[in-house]
Amino acid sequence: MSKPLSEGNSRLLKLAELLRGPMPKGLIFNLNDYCFETECGTVCCAVGWAALSGRFEGLLWTNCIEYFDLSETERTHLFIPRSGYSSPTKEEVADRIESLVMTRCREPDPR
Repeated sequence: MSKPLSEGNSRLLKLAELLRGPMPKGLIFNLNDYCFETECGTVCCAVGWAALSGRFEGLLWTNCIEYFDLSETERTHLFIPRSGYSSPTKEEVADRIESLVMTRCREPDPR
């Protein structure tokens, strides 16, 4: 039996949806950097892109654990490239997010 979606899981799925969409003009996805400007545009990670989108009020890298109700391990797994993929695409990050949410909805919360 599936559990209802928590606010953190709903926010994560909203982020996965954003990542599956087209990149706005001038934004470059790179999981290695939160957000910085270059001559070619703004480079940002999944959390940085979410924060810039205006769809995730109050979200910052420094509060993403609380914002998405993640453990430190889950944050590392989703948003830090050293955690299993070296050059992730935004779609790969979206896949990991959706997989985590599906697992959370099927199993008791381990935290």
